[in-house]
Amino acid sequence: MAYIPYEQLSLIPYIDSTELRGRFLATTTFYVDNNWRMWIDASEKIIELKIIGPSEATYFGDKAEKETDPSFHFLNFLTQRANRKEILLPFSGIVDDIFNLSASLAKVDHLNNSKEQLGKGLHRLVSTEIEYLLFLCRSIFDLLQEIIQRLWSTVKLIDKNIKKRELKDTFSRMVLVDNKPASREAIQERFNLPLPLADYYHRQSAFFCLMRQTRDKIAHGGEPIQAVFPGDEDFLIQKNVSPLGDLGIWFDSESRPNDLVPLKPLLHNIVLKTIAACNDFSNTIEKIIAFPNPSIPGLNFFMRGYFDKYLYNALIDGKSRSHKD
Repeated sequence: MAYIPYEQLSLIPYIDSTELRGRFLATTTFYVDNNWRMWIDASEKIIELKIIGPSEATYFGDKAEKETDPSFHFLNFLTQRANRKEILLPFSGIVDDIFNLSASLAKVDHLNNSKEQLGKGLHRLVSTEIEYLLFLCRSIFDLLQEIIQRLWSTVKLIDKNIKKRELKDTFSRMVLVDNKPASREAIQERFNLPLPLADYYHRQSAFFCLMRQTRDKIAHGGEPIQAVFPGDEDFLIQKNVSPLGDLGIWFDSESRPNDLVPLKPLLHNIVLKTIAACNDFSNTIEKIIAFPNPSIPGLNFFMRGYFDKYLYNALIDGKSRSHKD
């Protein structure tokens, strides 16, 4: 993140500093009009550096420099309008987790391409990577909840007769009652939330619980991931075997004998729904709460990493299967 004296910010032409006090800048790297520009703090005075392009970084741009550079509504919202200093740490954690998701997808692909050389023990390598990917997605949900909790604490209600209640610090504590998904009415009453926000929590609870149960069975319940088999093009899993189960995302043409189906669509579906849950939050909350104008008007927040193409392909494939859910 960039730490630049407030008085110096007006020297960066893309920033609207009029409402920036108390807010953070996610990055001072920009890609505008096909050119890279970057500013850094040098003894409380900013200087501009000439760069060719970053390898792993975030930037604001009028477009993606590479097609595979991801940009998500919720990250743009958090860096432009909800960029209060209170959320800086969990926001940074989500960005890091997304970079790691890309790397995890790349490792699964690498293992698949190297299966002949790796031989015995391949199942263990793939299984641990699946567990790690599930851990990352669960982490993103909890970091998002930390952001929601901190943003909610800054909200001032117009109706002073309504008593605002403190939100929980984890997603599970928001959506579960007696370890079961709560209704939107129960969530609204319990936390005194606007109905659209309560509806958001209820809407995302089914997928969150499925992912949570899968991960908890693997990490805490002593139940190993089902067997992963090497296939001609992709690793294969049995569609109806616990704990992963059949999510109804595979095309008929992908079915193999013994009820085997490719592994990748499952991972792509989990990643897609995790990102979609974050976008659902930002789309919901910006409609019910007034936030400041964008800090970087006219530009969007992008990520650039070493393994972006794997995340890009996962989201494309996941969307192509979304009608089957």
